[in-house]
Amino acid sequence: MDEVISSIEGETKHLAVVLPVSRMDWHLAIKWLRWSRMIDRQQRPYALVVLCSPALDAAERWRLAEAAGPWRNHGEVVVADIQECGYFGSPNQMFKRALEYVELNFPGQPMLWCEADTVPMHRGWVQEIESEYLTRGKPFMGDFVYGQINHMSGNAVYPPNWRELAPSLAALPGPDERWGWDSQCAKETLPQAAKSATIRQVWRPDPFTAANHKSIVPPMTALFHQDKTGTLIDVLCEAEGLPEIPLDGQLEESTYEKEKHLSSGPPCPRPPLSVEIMIVTCERDIGFLEYCLASIDKYAKGFTGVTLVVPRKQEEKFRRFQSPKVKVTHFDEVPGKGMLHHEVMVCRADELCPLATAILHMDADVMAWKPFTPADFSPNGRPLLVRERYHDCGKRNPNRLIWQGVVNAAVGIVAEWETMVRHPQIHLREVYPLMRRMIEAKNGKPFDEYVLGCKNEFPQGFCEYNTLGAVAIKYFAGGYTMVDYDHEGDARACSVPVASFQYIYRRDRDFICEFWSHGGVKPYEAWARNFLAGQLPAYFVK
Repeated sequence: MDEVISSIEGETKHLAVVLPVSRMDWHLAIKWLRWSRMIDRQQRPYALVVLCSPALDAAERWRLAEAAGPWRNHGEVVVADIQECGYFGSPNQMFKRALEYVELNFPGQPMLWCEADTVPMHRGWVQEIESEYLTRGKPFMGDFVYGQINHMSGNAVYPPNWRELAPSLAALPGPDERWGWDSQCAKETLPQAAKSATIRQVWRPDPFTAANHKSIVPPMTALFHQDKTGTLIDVLCEAEGLPEIPLDGQLEESTYEKEKHLSSGPPCPRPPLSVEIMIVTCERDIGFLEYCLASIDKYAKGFTGVTLVVPRKQEEKFRRFQSPKVKVTHFDEVPGKGMLHHEVMVCRADELCPLATAILHMDADVMAWKPFTPADFSPNGRPLLVRERYHDCGKRNPNRLIWQGVVNAAVGIVAEWETMVRHPQIHLREVYPLMRRMIEAKNGKPFDEYVLGCKNEFPQGFCEYNTLGAVAIKYFAGGYTMVDYDHEGDARACSVPVASFQYIYRRDRDFICEFWSHGGVKPYEAWARNFLAGQLPAYFVK
């Protein structure tokens, strides 16, 4: 880390914080400064540079300086020498000027870039980011964004030797001003970056309220991006019992709309999810797996690939499935714990699919019956979570109430929703490590040890999908598309008795159908062949 954080006479060089301010984000910047001034009084003062667009007049710059306050260490308001040139071109120039300013005025110090739509979450936020940066062993640190161009989020920590480590930063504003520096320079910055737990990004969430903010902002966040509405600071003020910080005037035309007018290229879209299909299975279900993989090969488009996870002792049985599209990986199954170890591997999907931002889980006895893409299971970039209240589904099938107690025992959540209504399941990669940490914290033992110590026979002592679903609803609801299953509506539409099914897979709605593996594949082979031939029933009852 000596190359990353330089020291003089044993004293660590601290972060220099840069707040860039454009004309359209000026009011948000005022609120940012007043909020951070409130919460920063009890932490070590830090270097702050308010980097202004030349479009701001002298009075507006004076108001920024007033909001920053004289108590800060080296706090100053600086006008960036840039040419206004569109949504991406101007920020690229501002960012380059920030790197150069810190390099000249705070030599040897890393830069923390915080745009006006970021929100410091609590007291000591800069120190928390510094502490994480010092322990991660990488020169760059921010959240990771996967999509058309995988990159580190722009709001991040940049090292003092950025010219040497990423020459493309020195070449900004860059050859293609349809892209911000975070994407333009990703080939150099991302391989040298640590994925931060303290700097987190959720793209264009809904306005914040006391009821939803904890489900949108990931736990452990010290600096959150983004909030264009100013409502997250309102919620945090109320929670801390601090005075409200009104916007200094009214927000101008939404920056989302302004992008359309200022951009020299297309407006910045919501980044699409990079989705991997994952199947955890065993030798017993190979007959189903053949049809499952054949349906994926025929109907799936736009996925990064398929990860097939099987017990190592059965490796030879699955070797024939390895292909450019299917990666076969193995685990050392604990004897007598096959079902639970299967669930352990599901819960480590983020590790087994390291480049995916979301993982789509299919069991071997699940089969696609028409073309599908990641967007069909993540509308508007938010994974689809189909759920039903335990109170309702438990009346029809008391066995489903078992999982409510299992979830509570694992993570301490009294879950309202049963989320194993239907297959497939899809989850954001951030859900998995949080769930594992919650289980370890509640039960005082490593995740694998806890799960493998549970009962392996039905009803199992652990339930992977309902536990993942409970954590997703509690902490990541803003990143999901929640659908409450209309059980009675399906019963009416398909003329099926209400008490006779868990879910109805419908040709007009569903892309994937679920069989029942316990009886073997033979009863389903005619169905499977028909699906591959494009001959679909109106519905299929689970």
